[in-house]
Amino acid sequence: TRENEFNLVHQAKLFTTEVERLNEVLAKADNYPDNFNTQADILREQLLTAENQLLCCEERCDELSYILESLRDEQKMLQRDYGRMPKEEETEKLRRQLERSCEEIRSETAKRCGEGRQLAQSLKDAQQTIQEEEKLVTITHVQLETLREEVSEASLLPLQYTKEADKLRKQKEEAEHLRDESTLEADQLKVEIETLEACRVQLDMESAKLG
Repeated sequence: TRENEFNLVHQAKLFTTEVERLNEVLAKADNYPDNFNTQADILREQLLTAENQLLCCEERCDELSYILESLRDEQKMLQRDYGRMPKEEETEKLRRQLERSCEEIRSETAKRCGEGRQLAQSLKDAQQTIQEEEKLVTITHVQLETLREEVSEASLLPLQYTKEADKLRKQKEEAEHLRDESTLEADQLKVEIETLEACRVQLDMESAKLG
């Protein structure tokens, strides 16, 4: 840390001062008589120890400086990464947008389901109408066959029955016209049912995607 680095630098200065002091003492000791050589040796040993400690402190200072620089670089990267992170206001804004989107999807899904139910009911009603029209066509066809038989029988009667035959022919023509109209309506309803069925299938697919 910065405090450890400061302490090591301070110790290095103290060791440097101590080395200088020991050098001065050693220089003075060299001027002493020979019987003081023992004291000079002790001072030299202390000086060597102090120099070694100073070297260790300098190496440690260099190591801590490198670590400190690495930590500063890492701090800068962390600050940049933190700056890229969404702030609380942005996160809240994104959350509200997501909630609105989910609500819109739920509303759209409910709407599609309602439309699907309406189409299913319309399809059911159309099928029922077709069944009724088919029954009417069948009844009309039976009536037409009956009229044809009556016309055929009437054509064999004497001339006094000509008016009755004309009346029966007219009824037959009306019945044929009614049958043609019923058949046309039934065909149109079948087309509408096919269209409704296609819409229902498409709606089911869209609802599945939304779900």
